[in-house]
Amino acid sequence: MSLPPGGGGARSPLQSRAPLARALRWLIPLRYPMTLGAALLALPAVADAPAARLFLGNLFVLGTPELAVVGLLTPLTAWTAVRTARLVLAKAPARNGIPPWPWPARRPALGSAALVAALSVPIVVTALARSSIDPPVAAARLAAHVVALALGAIVAAAAVFVGERWVGSHRGALGSALVFGVGYAGIGFAFHPARSPDGCLTGVRIVDGGLCFPALGYVLVVAALCGWTLAGAAFWLDRYGVPTLLVVVLVALAPLRWADADHVYRMDRSTAADETEAIRRTAAVTAADVVAALVARQAGRPRLVVVAASGGGSAAALWTATVLTRLEEANGGAFTRALGAVSSASGGSFGSLVYLAPVADGQPRPPATLAAIRAAAAQPTLRPVAWGLAYPDLWRVMLAPAVGTWLPRADDRGWAAEQAWGEVWRRTLARDDDAVTLRSWRAAVRRGAMPAPIFNAMAVETGRQMLLTPLDLAAAGDGAPFDTFFGTYPERDVRAVTAARLSAAFPWISPQPRPDCACEPAWHIADGGYFDNDGIAGLTAFLDEALPAFHAAGGRDVLVVQIRVAFDAVARPSDGTSPAGAKEAAIPRRGWPFALTGPIEALLNARGSVQGLRNAQALSLLQARWAGEGVRIGIDEAVFHVDAAGKLPLSWQLTPAERSAVEAVWASDAARAAAAAVAQFVGRP
Repeated sequence: MSLPPGGGGARSPLQSRAPLARALRWLIPLRYPMTLGAALLALPAVADAPAARLFLGNLFVLGTPELAVVGLLTPLTAWTAVRTARLVLAKAPARNGIPPWPWPARRPALGSAALVAALSVPIVVTALARSSIDPPVAAARLAAHVVALALGAIVAAAAVFVGERWVGSHRGALGSALVFGVGYAGIGFAFHPARSPDGCLTGVRIVDGGLCFPALGYVLVVAALCGWTLAGAAFWLDRYGVPTLLVVVLVALAPLRWADADHVYRMDRSTAADETEAIRRTAAVTAADVVAALVARQAGRPRLVVVAASGGGSAAALWTATVLTRLEEANGGAFTRALGAVSSASGGSFGSLVYLAPVADGQPRPPATLAAIRAAAAQPTLRPVAWGLAYPDLWRVMLAPAVGTWLPRADDRGWAAEQAWGEVWRRTLARDDDAVTLRSWRAAVRRGAMPAPIFNAMAVETGRQMLLTPLDLAAAGDGAPFDTFFGTYPERDVRAVTAARLSAAFPWISPQPRPDCACEPAWHIADGGYFDNDGIAGLTAFLDEALPAFHAAGGRDVLVVQIRVAFDAVARPSDGTSPAGAKEAAIPRRGWPFALTGPIEALLNARGSVQGLRNAQALSLLQARWAGEGVRIGIDEAVFHVDAAGKLPLSWQLTPAERSAVEAVWASDAARAAAAAVAQFVGRP
């Protein structure tokens, strides 16, 4: 559009809109730099939204070295958005025939620096605030946080200064992208879970025990790398009208036709594979064996305590470990001698794993060991999970044919979390045998040295419950709603840490893998919370087989200890009904977006209410059935409940304040009453 000659006087409305119209034509060429910039501005608010906080909770709660990493990476990521935008503005008119940007900057370097700072402020300020006020830190620690951020920002400013002088052409842009790529590769190598299971370089002694790379850092690294590659691809493809995202999707999906990029978990070939059937039956351990060992170590009329631990990320893991260790601490051998089985799902499986890890041999453990168990259950694993997302799982999407060649098939974010859990086992619990398997636990369960662990999971293809346990439950199979690991794979074995991880394969946070062997059936294993988030279903499967033997041995008293963490907006009682006095909520006006999200919301809410009602009914039926035989099953006396709705994240990282809040529930009136019921039960003559 050209102006008429001699056009003095006022400009017409059409003329005044000409620069704006030219600017709007740049929305498509600048879409990826603008998206990256918008993401940097929106990330703190998105991570703090109630729904997202369940998954992204504590992403911004960092230690001092982690703040230095964020102080470095945030400006570099912001500079990626700004610099790629400037390159597009400078080169696209000649390449794609777009009119030049209507408002050229008078001092582009100063404007770029100001824009980089503006894009960095939300993340940096949020990280400083969340890391310093939850809980409030001392002035010296706050100063260390500020200095760490400042040092990171200074290094970033120096890098940006060099980059501004270097990146002025296509060749310079390619060089910068390569530098980012080398940095990305270096970070992945340095913090590989095989060398750094907890995401920290403990040999680098700075502050907080070592140099740790935060989960937020992986988000920023991947964002910067994608910023360069997508903006560069769009610059070349836009000239031909080829949609960039379509190319990316085709590159990712096309190899899946012939490449096996499925997620897998590692199985071991059992030493029982070459044994005769008679020897294998002798090596098996049943619920009746558990009862026999329990009766043998109790004087007088035997008592049976069984535990059901619910899921819920780190909060559930910590609460499970807290309840079990406090009960053992308060009741000593009376509790450990009566404890027959621990059935858990999702996060509760990690809590039960660390509770069972230190050797007990049927005896109570010293207070220092019990405190170490609680500390182990609270260990964060968000960093290695983020590493898995940023490295093997990203490559699995873009380089599917490489899976199984130079990319190990089992390496993914679930494997990375498993490495961190193994490190907890080794370091915090002072155990060198993190390769303990379900089959190797059989001897300890048979002689009563430990309760029978039951990790609840679900087979995706069948929708049936998969119980990962050393036990051989005869009721498993086609006639029951559950299968067992050894019933499905009799000649295989799996590490205890792997079994707990499979039970805690939370949607999207962990993958749903299949066995890495040529085994049939090659079912994918999903989080136990899909089938039963409370661990009750696995517990009733155990009781169905244990109670006949218990009754025959003279046992008449059974106590079900329920350990729960509720993330529902309104906590529901054990019978699945609405809480007393609850008011009917007003019908919300939700509009057309509800048509998209409503089906998923209905599925999730129905799952929670159906599971609660089903579990309550199952326990009630079991109670009524055995009451006629003179066996009393207590199902409501020992319920340890944490209401986490809106208070705790459903993730693998808790703040110190959140850890304290979970452990403080033990001192509540409800927990004291439940603990008193357990003490009375195990001390009953």
